[in-house]
Amino acid sequence: MENHFHLSNGTYHVLNYNQTPGAEPKVIKRWAAQGYGDESVWSRGQAWAICGFATCAEWIDILADGKGSESEPWKEFIEQAIKAADYFVHRTGVGEPAVPPWYVPCVPLGVLLIESQGL
Repeated sequence: MENHFHLSNGTYHVLNYNQTPGAEPKVIKRWAAQGYGDESVWSRGQAWAICGFATCAEWIDILADGKGSESEPWKEFIEQAIKAADYFVHRTGVGEPAVPPWYVPCVPLGVLLIESQGL
């Protein structure tokens, strides 16, 4: 999780990890293959992060028989899903958009459906 999100909780579209056999996994580069610039956020990727992390949290809890545990491993997944959702919601109609209006607020219907599944 720590490598896939901007400090703002927007997602990177593409990450390139060190692929040298035996080397410690390390991010070499983060960028947006689809978007305005390398630090921009791809709306569909953001929606999948919301849905995916919420779904992971749900399944971790189900696999633990809903009993949870002292460490609550699902918690970090749901917290990241909420942060990603907050990022998305605050840029799609609450006051003035923080990014150009043609980029995030005009999201395709598929993105909204994916996001709603995660919420």
